[in-house]
Amino acid sequence: MPKIVYKGTDKDAILAFLTGKIPEEQLPDAAKLKLERIIFADDLIRKHFSMSKVLPILQRVVKLKKLAKSYSRTSAFRDYQDAQEIFGSMVKMDRNYHVSILMENIKQTRDMAVVDEDLKTMATCDANLTKLIEKFMGDKETVDPEQLQPPKPLLVFDPALLGKKLPDDQELMRQLKELKRVPKLDADIEDTDYEEIKPEE
Repeated sequence: MPKIVYKGTDKDAILAFLTGKIPEEQLPDAAKLKLERIIFADDLIRKHFSMSKVLPILQRVVKLKKLAKSYSRTSAFRDYQDAQEIFGSMVKMDRNYHVSILMENIKQTRDMAVVDEDLKTMATCDANLTKLIEKFMGDKETVDPEQLQPPKPLLVFDPALLGKKLPDDQELMRQLKELKRVPKLDADIEDTDYEEIKPEE
């Protein structure tokens, strides 16, 4: 039975494999080599950040392990970008990709501080992690439930539907004044118990 190979670019094949859409057997040989390179590039980015540090190391290792027939600085730069795009897209956006790298570095520093019993560095790491979580983690569109209020009902009087005609401004003002003149009931109302009410004879 002939081998089924994914048709498309190496980057598309890698994305399809990482997201479980195709098995490893369908990855072209070139895509397998590229996947090894960008995994290594991703590790370098997490450790060094700087492109000027990552590219030379990536070039030397790729040539040493023979992960490409020829590998120039341009090829290394392409893998550097693809590593960020592919692994960054797995967490929705490239900013989160770099935030996750920074969080890992802070956690590593904290782990070393625990070994050295450096309480000051531990506290600093915890504070930095808390700031990162507050600023970048979670759903930015989430609304506090306490701020949600039911909509106020809007009552509309439509004379056309009721077959009525609105009075003109002068007549409307006159009716409003009449309403204001309605006397209020100021008489005191006393509560009466049921027993005090005698039936009529």
